[in-house]
Formats: sequence, C-alpha cells, structure tokens
Amino acid sequence: LSFEINTLSSEQQILALLNGEIDIGLIRPPVRHTLDGINTLKLYEEPLMVAVHIDHAKFAKSEKVYLKDLKDECFVSTPHAERGGLSYLVANLCLAAGFTPQKASIQSRKISQLQLVAANLGVGIVPTEFQQILPANVKLIPLEDSLSLSEVLLVYRKDHDEIIQHCAEQIHQMFLS
Repeated sequence: LSFEINTLSSEQQILALLNGEIDIGLIRPPVRHTLDGINTLKLYEEPLMVAVHIDHAKFAKSEKVYLKDLKDECFVSTPHAERGGLSYLVANLCLAAGFTPQKASIQSRKISQLQLVAANLGVGIVPTEFQQILPANVKLIPLEDSLSLSEVLLVYRKDHDEIIQHCAEQIHQMFLS
C-alpha cells in the first residue's frame, strides 16, 4: 500500500476516480459531474471567510462581512469549466445574495488566490483553514451569512476493492474523532 499526494481540482479528481487513475480523493462540492458510482464521506465543514488586502478601502476595519457587501467587488476566483468545488460554491452563494461575482483582471484557484489579494487585485472567498498560509498584507474576515460553509468530502469508487473502502473508512474515522 502506498500513498501519493496530488493537487487536482475537485472536478479533475472525480474524472480521475472514474477513469481509475486515483483511488481516493478529497473534494469540495459542488462538482459538475455526477457522483453516480462514487461513495462520498463527509470529513468536515468549515466557515468561509473573505480575503481582502489589509488596506482595502471598504473592508480594512471590518470585523464581519455579508455576501451582499461584496456586490461591487472583483473576485480573484470565479467558476471555470475545468474546476468545480469552491469557485462554484462561492458563485452560488453570491447568486443567492442577489448578484453575480465580478471577475478580477487576473484570477487563480485556491492558494494562489491569496497572492492575488495580497497584490490588491480583488477579493476572495476562502476556507478558514487558509489562515495558516495567509500573506502578511491579507486579512480574513468572517462571512456572516448562515450558509457560508464549505464541506470537504472523501470520495472513492463504489466498485473498488475492499482495501480502498477500508482505507477510506479509516480516514473518515480519523476525522470523526
């Protein structure tokens, strides 16, 4: 038994699972592909935060933010055809708050978003765990909207052998304890 850690988007992981290229994945829903034939185990959920430059004109002194407050901001990550997960979740939350997120001139995914925010190119909505890798000139502000949570799911194919299912269940148990 061996493990190899890769950095694939949620969408890429689903495709890799279905194609037999990987055995287990960790995704953030929603994903565009169907999860038929895939088992999912919820590992955890965490609040989403708004990443802003520390000198942001509107949010420099803010202690909390509502999604509607971001209506006129440029987002450093918006949905992309090859990605699902967090960017789609953020877009859905913004739509529910009554607006479509505006694209920043330069965009990125996941961790690179913080560098774009640090360069003052826009704002991002990121999981709380990003506090651990925060650039010095970026601050995270809690989103106060009740549905502003991101889930992390462990995924594996339903037709996998028992050892994969056992590993998946062991990982799941580690997160429950």
